[in-house]
Amino acid sequence: MQYAVHVVRCALLVALCSCSNDPDPYVVPEGCNPLAADWDCMLPFPSDRFLVDDPSLPSGHRVDLPLAARVPFGDEPLDAFADRAIDGFSPSTPILAYFPVALDAEPLVRWDEDVTATQRGEGPTVIVDTTNGELVPHFAELDASSGDPLRRALILRPLVRLAPETRYVVGLRDLIDEDGAPAPTPEGFRRLRDGEENEGELARYEAEIFPVLEDAGLARETLQLAWDFTTASEERLTGDMLAARAIAIDALEAAPPAVRVIRVVEGDALAENLRASTARQIEIEVDAPRIVASATAGEGYLLRDEAGAVRTEGTVTFAATVIVPKSVAEAGTPARLLQYGHGFFGSRAEMTGGYVDDFAQEHGFVAMAADWWGMMFEDRNEVAGDLAAARPRELLAFIERTHQGMVNFIVLAGAAEVIAALPELAASEGGGSLVDPSEVFFWGNSQGHILGGVYTAISPHVRHSVLGVGGANFSMIMFRSRAFAALRALLELNLAGPLETQQVAVLLQHWLDRIDPLSYARFVQREPLEGAPAKQVLLHTGPGDEAVTHLAAELHARELGIPLLTPSPFTPPLLQTATAPVPSALVELDCREALGIEIVPTAQIPDEENAIHESVRRNPRVQDQVDAFLRADGAVTQTCDGPCDPE
Repeated sequence: MQYAVHVVRCALLVALCSCSNDPDPYVVPEGCNPLAADWDCMLPFPSDRFLVDDPSLPSGHRVDLPLAARVPFGDEPLDAFADRAIDGFSPSTPILAYFPVALDAEPLVRWDEDVTATQRGEGPTVIVDTTNGELVPHFAELDASSGDPLRRALILRPLVRLAPETRYVVGLRDLIDEDGAPAPTPEGFRRLRDGEENEGELARYEAEIFPVLEDAGLARETLQLAWDFTTASEERLTGDMLAARAIAIDALEAAPPAVRVIRVVEGDALAENLRASTARQIEIEVDAPRIVASATAGEGYLLRDEAGAVRTEGTVTFAATVIVPKSVAEAGTPARLLQYGHGFFGSRAEMTGGYVDDFAQEHGFVAMAADWWGMMFEDRNEVAGDLAAARPRELLAFIERTHQGMVNFIVLAGAAEVIAALPELAASEGGGSLVDPSEVFFWGNSQGHILGGVYTAISPHVRHSVLGVGGANFSMIMFRSRAFAALRALLELNLAGPLETQQVAVLLQHWLDRIDPLSYARFVQREPLEGAPAKQVLLHTGPGDEAVTHLAAELHARELGIPLLTPSPFTPPLLQTATAPVPSALVELDCREALGIEIVPTAQIPDEENAIHESVRRNPRVQDQVDAFLRADGAVTQTCDGPCDPE
């Protein structure tokens, strides 16, 4: 109640000052961003208005969101940075602004248009890298989830990951409403633009913001809004995951992991429970170093030492499944070992659900899978409960628990020789193993692409990785995915409306950066981690996919620095192209005509479910391509007659 009274009092102050015949003074509620405080206390965001000095953090700064600028979540304002300080804004952030009019989307540069126009300063939105004056390629859109045109966020989405510890300036001009009239300029910014004082900001704008925009071709008098923000350090974003990686590697170097067989399913039991392609299913338990306070979903906060660094204490035990297809059992010779990553808050049981076990049978793999701790079925219930009960800060538990999930995946791959030596994987009594442990190949789909992108980057074992129907940047995926719809609905239960939902989403990206493949893509090829083998990646996506947008796969490919395989039915911007064979590539499949799907560029969430998500990974040509790639000397080959489609 105290927070609500505070906001009302601030709003009255602004209203009184705005309605006076004398425009001075411009009163800004304490803690608000002064640029548009009469419209919204937090927006535009991210903004260096909320960056303070903090020598204890790697960048020397800390994001501090005052009470007045926090978004009410249920009965409490969301303090997104209370439990873990951030030393700058997310390099993967969407950029939000708000104008209290019905903006016209027509002048905006959409994702399906020539987005390179934004690098030339064309269109009404620009993002400038202050270190070199270059313009950041991006697209802009209005929040399609909002039914109220007067409460609709303007969203800028960079098409590349921003550089760490870098200041960016955002400029908006030539925005109009649906009647063609210029969008209003917020009073706080108007005073700066016109050379009047605004809380001591004028000198900084004169020195650090207006010249940057003028050099980019934006005349000061045309600006409707401009501000700056500085991105976080890599150390703060990825330090915990790299520490978890080091702990897993140290444990594997100290001793082989303990592996125990819990159950073997075969014979009559196999016929009752498994598909005809499988000869044997082996359930195992594996011990891994524990880096979380509890192995229970919803309680998995990281263990830390006095300095705040991730530490280990004892072990956890995780379950995994190994399947031997009939073709491998009958051949009696060592088969390639495939590690699989399952989908959105699912389980390793996905591996036995059809396409993975059939793929293993057709192409000769022994497949194994563990659950993604942090984003498995049990975690979904905890996340849903926290959202419904307005406990957003407790969502940090699933993000930190995902770090343990990555340790488990590293240990499972590191246990390849132990697993291969199990009697249950012998070709015959006293015979050799059915598994070749010399290389562990990885295939992940949907969430298995998203988290698999992180795993691929940090794995000390995986050299060849196939990532399908997923991508990078959670905040991009969240608002273009029907798969997120249920969790998004729970989120919205405790928010006032779509504008507030977008505000919370941009805050959550700062948490999700820690498990977002965009944060780790540079480690795959450009900056390989110590002890990591040279890596190759094959990405698959299908434009129109209602579960994970193809824009996320293209964003991931750009950050990975891999080309688009041609011929292709689409030509995504800012990607190099290559013809097969090539070490790594993004492959796009056109399923639209076969499935009767039309992509609506202005709609963020597809209206209906469609089969693209499943069609891509189950496509026989795609599976032939995966088979050719997942070999010691594998490369991306062209298995389609021209551009890939369902036929």
